[in-house]
Order: sequence, then C-alpha cells, then structure tokens
Amino acid sequence: QSRCCNRSLLLIVSGLVIVVGAISAGVVARRRSNSNNDAYVSDSYPRWSDDMTTITPTSRPTLRPTQANVFASSSPTRDNSAVLAINRAHVDKTARNITAEGFGDVDKLQLSIKQISFGAHTMFGYIGQSLTIPWSGDDRYIVALESPFHDHLPLAHEAARIILIDTKDDGYMTEYLDETRGWNLQQGSMLFWNPHSPNTQFFFNDRDPQTNHVFTVLYDIATRSRVMEYRFDDGMPVANGGVCPEGGFFFALNYARMARLRPVTGYKNTFDWTVDSTRPADDGIWKVDIASGRKKLIISYADIASHFDDKDDFPAGEAELYINHSLCSRQCSKIYFFLRGRYDGKEQAVNQAFVANSDGTGLKRVKYIGGHPEWATENLIFGKSRRDIVYHNVSSDETETVLGRFDDPRGDLALSADSSMFVNGWEEENQLFYHIVRLTDATQVKSVPLERGPYANGELRIDAAPRWNRKGDKLLVPGWVGQYRQLHVITVDPRDTDAIA
Repeated sequence: QSRCCNRSLLLIVSGLVIVVGAISAGVVARRRSNSNNDAYVSDSYPRWSDDMTTITPTSRPTLRPTQANVFASSSPTRDNSAVLAINRAHVDKTARNITAEGFGDVDKLQLSIKQISFGAHTMFGYIGQSLTIPWSGDDRYIVALESPFHDHLPLAHEAARIILIDTKDDGYMTEYLDETRGWNLQQGSMLFWNPHSPNTQFFFNDRDPQTNHVFTVLYDIATRSRVMEYRFDDGMPVANGGVCPEGGFFFALNYARMARLRPVTGYKNTFDWTVDSTRPADDGIWKVDIASGRKKLIISYADIASHFDDKDDFPAGEAELYINHSLCSRQCSKIYFFLRGRYDGKEQAVNQAFVANSDGTGLKRVKYIGGHPEWATENLIFGKSRRDIVYHNVSSDETETVLGRFDDPRGDLALSADSSMFVNGWEEENQLFYHIVRLTDATQVKSVPLERGPYANGELRIDAAPRWNRKGDKLLVPGWVGQYRQLHVITVDPRDTDAIA
C-alpha cells in the first residue's frame, strides 16, 4: 500500500561559505603505502530464493590464504593483523540481483537491488553528515569498511579495514587500502570524500594505539597513502563529526565523551579529558581547517548550557551533556546539532536541537526534528515530526512544508545532491524498506525488503541508512545475508522520460 505524499518541488537557494580562522594546534602528516598484495576470494555465497525476495543462508565463505581461523575468532584478545594485511579481490561469478518493480508508481520508476559485498561484515556507516555520498566524485568508487565481527563494540586494538569498491562495469571489485581503530558499528568511521578532491581523497577517523587519542585521516587513492593526519598535541583530541560539503573545514567532536555517555556513537576506551565535568568549558564543537590543520573551539558545553533553565531542562543540573549529529549545511554557513544529556542511567534525559552559524555565533535552540535529519537549504532542515516528514525553517523556527505521511518515518532519510530525489528508510519486523519519492512530480515507489539481521536495537543495531550517489539514481543500503552484514545498491530506473525532462 502506498500512501500519498504532497507534491513538492524543492528550490535550492544560494548560501555563503564561511571559513573562519582558528587557533593553532599540532598536526602530523605522514604517508603510508601498502605492499602486501595477497588476496582472498570468496567461493561460497549466500543465495537469493527463486522469487528473489528472501535470503537462503549458506556456509561461511572460504578465505584464501589460510587466515580464515583468525578472521572467525571471537576472542577479544585476538590478533587480526594477518587478516588486516590482506588485499581483497572478488569475482562475481553469478547474478545476485533482485529485480522487482516494488510498489507504487512502477510504470514511472523501477527499482532493482544488487548485493555488492561478500564475506566479511561490510558497511559504510553513518548518514549523519550533510550530503553523505559513499561514491567518489566521478561515481566510480565506493569507500567502505570491513569487520571480522558484529557481536560487540570494537575494542581499542580491533581495527576495521578501509576498502575501495570499484563499480566499473558493475564489477564491484574490492581492494583493501588501510585500517582504522576509530570506528563503531552504527557510524562506521565517518567516511566522507574530500569536496576539494572528490575523485581521489576521503576522510576517515582513527585512533593512536599507544595514546588512544582520536584523530582524522585524509587518504588519497591516487597514491594509496595517508596524506594528512589531524592530530592535536594540546591534550584535547577530537575527530571529524561533519565535513563542510563545499570543502575547507570539518566540525570535530570528542568521541571518547560520546563513548562514555552514549556508547553506540563513540569509540570505546579512547582518551577523554572531560570525565569530571558535566558541561565542560573546554569541549563541545570544534572547527578544523583542512588545509592548515588548525582547530578552534567554536561552541562549548558551557555555552550551550547557558541556553537552558536548570530547573526546567536539566534534572537537578546534573545531566552530563554530549553532542550528536553535528550537521554542516550544504553551503556551509550553518551547523545543526542535537544536545543530549545522560542522567540517572538515561542516555537522552536531555534531548534538544540547536542551530548556529558555522563560526559558532548566533547559537539558539530550535524545535526538535527527529531521526537523522538533513539540510535541504541554508535555512531548511528536513526530518521526522510524528508520522510526517517535514521541512523546518531554522531561522523562523517554524515548520514550512509537510512532505508527506510515510509508513514509518524513523528519520533515516536522504536527499539527492540535486535535491530531485528523496528516500525514507525504515524498519519493520526485522526487515529494511525504502520509500523513494521524485520530488518534481511526487512519483513514488517502495522497495522490496532486505533483511536487517539479529541487531535491531541497542549498540550493535543496523539502521536503514540510505545514501545517494552523485547522479541521484543509485542508493547504497545495508542488508543481512546469511550470517553477515553486506552492502547493496538500489538502482532507480526512470521509465518516463517526459517527467525527467
């Protein structure tokens, strides 16, 4: 059953990119290359049923060389170094497509779904950055993570592999690039292609194994090396929480504080200098200049707390504050974020939305728009309000447009780069569904379901998390196949050329 959406044509307005000077902090840049060319190939794949709607589990794929025993180990003290040195390559020997017209306006939009990863748990992660696009600037490569486990949050020594998936000729060949110890199962490692070099460079977060300090890495696939590491020697390590989609800077957060107060969003056992403070004046949202590596604290927890009345908003003034979803607007003039607070065992005893200019000025509280919201223009946020998806004006703090009522607007939503396509992802009976709307004429279709797997809630949960490619005709989504989390691509094929024109 398809519920009608209001017809909506989204107009994008121009905005001002504000890049602000920052105080100096130490940064170390280094290069690293990979010389191990060993590969393993999966010989046994989970299979789709004949009607291509359900998944038939199969045995664990065989790994060559003989690292399978290391890879499958569940011991928290295991050494994964042998596995992490493997350079991955796949041969797609059989068709593993779901070709289905889905539900809705299938005469105008047709959907097909293809599994593109095999073997290890494979994920992209978070949609919590503005214009999060897993594809490179030329839409050829997808950057992602591989993990040998999904049954616990990563410990300090447990690295995920950074992989590159080549979509050329729909081959989806996979190459191992690097590894990271700054990641989790919901957000991944905050992967984001560098807007100034989107064909070859991307960011990811990491941690130092000796100090447990978090930092951000800029990686270049042209040289297969790290070209910059954003490490800070001031005793306050932070890492990327939201890249400016036009380039120049990223907002950074203290992932150790998040790990302590809301583990699903942080990096376990990383260094936290704010343990003894509920609303520290030396932590909050930082702004990092990409070229110079300098950082500046633009909004502190103490600043944010001044906008609250302790009696009305903070339980006894003792809630420990933390920040999620530091979203930079599309043209980089604003930041939207959730201020949350843990109190008496409740992770979100405080839960409030804020907006500010990208230099930290103009901080104010605004109406809470739920789920994982996204920027539409420099003033419009869209997200969940009860059972509706709405556009909310952060300047007037008023809801301007109701896009429509969806089956379950959990807020895992995404707007394509050209703002013509919208998708809402939701979970139902441990399955993942996607409701796609072409905003120019309100044409809409729903996908057939993908399996969500055993991790529907808690710290290990798998969100629907759809992400568009640059062109706006493909989505990268998760799915559970057999015993492993895998990546899938939903292709959106227009059938009505007049509407496109």
